[in-house]
Amino acid sequence: MFSRARIVLTLLYSAVFLTCFWAFSTGLYLWTEQSFEVEIGEKMSQRPTLEGTGADLGESVVDINEGALDQLQTGLIRLNLLLLVIIPAVSWLLTGMTLGPVHKAHEAQRQFVSDAAHELRTPLTILQSEMEVALGKERTPEHYRSVLRSGRQEILRLSELAECLLFLARNDDGKDRLAVERIDLTDLVSAVLASFRAPIAEKRLVLMFEPPEESVAIEGDPQMLIRLFANLVDNAIKYSASGGQITVTVAAREAKATVEIADDGIGIAPGLHEKIFARFTRADSSRGETKGFGLGLAICRAIAERHGGTIAVTSVPGNGSTFSVILPGVQTT
Repeated sequence: MFSRARIVLTLLYSAVFLTCFWAFSTGLYLWTEQSFEVEIGEKMSQRPTLEGTGADLGESVVDINEGALDQLQTGLIRLNLLLLVIIPAVSWLLTGMTLGPVHKAHEAQRQFVSDAAHELRTPLTILQSEMEVALGKERTPEHYRSVLRSGRQEILRLSELAECLLFLARNDDGKDRLAVERIDLTDLVSAVLASFRAPIAEKRLVLMFEPPEESVAIEGDPQMLIRLFANLVDNAIKYSASGGQITVTVAAREAKATVEIADDGIGIAPGLHEKIFARFTRADSSRGETKGFGLGLAICRAIAERHGGTIAVTSVPGNGSTFSVILPGVQTT
């Protein structure tokens, strides 16, 4: 589709540019010719004779002007023939620059829709198969309750996916306005960690929280920032082995706030450090064993960028990962 559109636009651009240059060349030639005719008319009316030669000055002007017109005509023809090659090439480059971002956005949208459909199909397939089995013959009340519990879990997964997709869509459109207020970042991160006490205790993880000596205050949306750090802590818990350690550090560096969340889990391959922030992307098959949609880190990046910050990861396979969030506008008290 885009190849055909590029060809059509190239032909259109070429036709417009060539028409403009040809019209300009024709106009220039006609204007010059008319100017020469006026000059010749003036000289012919005077008809003076060149001193010592007896030559007619008007005839000399005619010869000179005709020679100049011939040179101008030849030059314009050569120029327009050259433009027949240059303009289509330039038009091809311009259409590539014009359609490039559109093509990229279209491919991203197509991939997004394809991935979303795949993620939706899995829980829907589970719901359908379990219900068909349950309705195939009479079952015990306990079996029906089991099917309902399983169905509820899949519905919750669908709801979570829908909520994530809605958040990203609204973020892309800029419809979600930040409820900005002054936040004590240390207190916010501490509250997030407190909400994960149960899963941390369940996996017997050691949590090391390293707050700064002074409070770090920033301007931001507390709910979005809670979601950002909750996603990162949740990932650290999921991908850490039982008995492992998670270290969370809050610091103020060069008028910016930095939050680092490190685990000693399975790590991420170097070639995937940037890709994991893309939507519907999981680091690899081993990390993919943990249930998820591959949207958590995409949401984290979206929230960080909405606050004018950045998020990055450093990791070595088998030695854990460290996610670093840098936010601007830090004030220490």
